[in-house]
Amino acid sequence: GSSLVMIDMMIDEGRAEGSKRKLVDSFIAEGNKIKGQAEVEASSQRHKDAVDLMEKATKQLNRALQSMGIPIF
Repeated sequence: GSSLVMIDMMIDEGRAEGSKRKLVDSFIAEGNKIKGQAEVEASSQRHKDAVDLMEKATKQLNRALQSMGIPIF
């Protein structure tokens, strides 16, 4: 999604060096894990649960962006 594109751009600009990169990577990994859970819920017709999980996954990507200095409101 667009958040991942922005994250990649910020990494390319050098905003995630050293330990900050590990933090960003952990947020991305957690977001991807939650997204996978959302896909399982959606395929089981539990759409409300899937949406809730996708919101949590998006929050993880937002945290990655915030850790690189991008304000998210």
